Amino acid sequence: MTCRATLHCENCVQRHSALCSAIRARAVSVCPLLPEFDGLLPGSEPVDVSLKGGRFGILHSGLLLRCGAETGMDIVSIGEPLGEAFRGHREMRVTAVVPSEICWYDVHEVEAAALRDPRLYSALASASSQASGLRRIFTRMRSTLAPVERLAGCLAICAHRLADRDRLGALRLTLQCRHEDLATLLALSGTQLDEARNELVRRGLIVLHADGGIEIPQLALLEDLAGLDLPLAAPVVPAERLVNRLRRI
Repeated sequence: MTCRATLHCENCVQRHSALCSAIRARAVSVCPLLPEFDGLLPGSEPVDVSLKGGRFGILHSGLLLRCGAETGMDIVSIGEPLGEAFRGHREMRVTAVVPSEICWYDVHEVEAAALRDPRLYSALASASSQASGLRRIFTRMRSTLAPVERLAGCLAICAHRLADRDRLGALRLTLQCRHEDLATLLALSGTQLDEARNELVRRGLIVLHADGGIEIPQLALLEDLAGLDLPLAAPVVPAERLVNRLRRI
């Protein structure tokens, strides 16, 4: 079997991820499906990324909100497998926060390779564990924090994964998701979300720009407000470069 690697796969922002590296090490037995990836753009209705058809997806760039009828929403971070391949969970609906890319593999090939390769099995378990940890943070935020603290925590998490430095060195973040999706993620009404945003502006913790960008003068203060202690995430492709990449596809 010949692996059909594309330029996207070879230059994937997750090429240093333990899970992606482990899958690529099994290139002879785990090949990308065609098309190798999907590009999801923000602002639209939630997208069905059901795994019932035998697909195994990994979020390679961007940030997604997982839509759940019972749990509301939680976040899907870079490097997270979409669905629990070894637990029978095969359905998910997501909405993009920024332009995002998903690479798809055959779930049966991944499962079979993991049984033969302890490195891949360990990488799958680790990725799922990290994703569960992030969802626990959001569960705590939704259930225990005040609205302004919830938004501060959400912006801090997004900044670690998506923010870029502008030409002056300021930390800039652009969230393109729908207003109602962000409110649902934080278990807030639209009015509460607006009030929380305005309070962060009043305290000088964020600066809103006319182009929709959010400047974060001191990220540590947002984390302190939400009671978070976040490790630095691996660098990701800035949102504007993701937009340009998607336009070339």
